[in-house]
Amino acid sequence: MKNFLALPSFLDNVKIKKMAMRDSRNNLKSIVNNNVYLDKKWNMIFTSITQAHKWFYCLVTVLLFFRMSTFKYIIKIFFCSVIFSQDPYSLEDVNPNSTTYGQNVGSSYFSGKVVLHYFGAFTWGTCTTRFGELNEINDDLKSSGYQVELIGVSKSSWQAGLVNWANQGNAAICIDQSPYLVWDDWEAIQRDLFITDLNGHVVYKQNITSGIPSNIVDIISGYLNVQEEILPDRFSLKQNYPNPFNGLTTIGYSIPSASNILLKIYDMSGKEIRTLHNGYHKSGSANITWDGRNNNSQLVSSGIYFYSMVSGRKSTVKKLTLVK
Repeated sequence: MKNFLALPSFLDNVKIKKMAMRDSRNNLKSIVNNNVYLDKKWNMIFTSITQAHKWFYCLVTVLLFFRMSTFKYIIKIFFCSVIFSQDPYSLEDVNPNSTTYGQNVGSSYFSGKVVLHYFGAFTWGTCTTRFGELNEINDDLKSSGYQVELIGVSKSSWQAGLVNWANQGNAAICIDQSPYLVWDDWEAIQRDLFITDLNGHVVYKQNITSGIPSNIVDIISGYLNVQEEILPDRFSLKQNYPNPFNGLTTIGYSIPSASNILLKIYDMSGKEIRTLHNGYHKSGSANITWDGRNNNSQLVSSGIYFYSMVSGRKSTVKKLTLVK
């Protein structure tokens, strides 16, 4: 039996390795020929692996002790650089009324446009009311030829109420899935309104819980006219367009040097209806819009109105017509 157990001579130069475990630890041994252990280099490597396991289990224990939300936070730290390097609002449009339904809407779709980004809940109430109001503003601007878009962003936890927003208009609606990385990236809360300019930069942020600013149309149109090639050489007030109008009309004007200007709307009796601008204005040409509302945000009746611009000792008046 002893001769049977002896190794054949042709295997004398073959290295034989055995793995052993003691006390449930990965204390690895390798036997080569005359039971020689692995050299110190390999012992150090396996020792490091064993120590790494210990630290890993300690980390998991700590995370579970504090709450799983902490674990999510750690995960986001590792992956946010990859996720947020993508288009932050490239999400699938889920509004069946939208022309982009079922498509991803993002920077390519909104290129060259001023975009309103509205964050809110699908639940019925203030969130839905504000989204409906923004839809009306967006539709009016687009019907007047302005390059604008509106996108509503909600969360998957509110998905059951999607129909509430879909009934408010044709704007694209997107759902951010848990853990809501888009909301986090924009640092958004319910009823936040962001505006990005023609270059995709965020230029405006406002929480509109208490209401949409009365000058929101002026704010939007201001970002649509960001470049002027030639400075005007004289003070001028252009004829509004379209004229007659129903909804929105645009008034162009030019001033050769920076100054305070006053631009107002009056009715036929000379009563002030709306102050469109009152304050400092840099030199150049610009446009401003009037939505047919007075200073109390009430729609005025059809008829002939006058608009005037005053800058220093210079003033000029023109006539416009509102029809319904």
